[in-house]
Amino acid sequence: MTCDRAHDAGSATLWIVGFALVMWLVGAAVVAGGVAMTARHRAAAAADLAALAAAAALQTTGSSAAAACDAADSIAQANDGLLTGCDVTGTTVAVVVSVGLRGLVQLAALGATSVSVTARAGAA
Repeated sequence: MTCDRAHDAGSATLWIVGFALVMWLVGAAVVAGGVAMTARHRAAAAADLAALAAAAALQTTGSSAAAACDAADSIAQANDGLLTGCDVTGTTVAVVVSVGLRGLVQLAALGATSVSVTARAGAA
């Protein structure tokens, strides 16, 4: 019984290259998901702090809605965020803060460039 290996020449190389490509894609997806999750946590922290700052400005100094939103904006910027929305209703403040996704060409190619989070704070 003879084994004819002429038809199998190089097939292992193709399997290894295919496996390496799949592993690279899985690794890239895991890294992209981790970066997106980190950005979401950063945005949530910035939004929470901005909403608390705005609510504190309303309650302690009796500031106007514009002054409360200015306080929220300065806190959002200090946390590498961008205040994209601020709504003052009575003593309650709702803010929307966006944080950019850093260094991810993969997600930018899909149209995802930032993560936005809404936070609310005010008197109980």
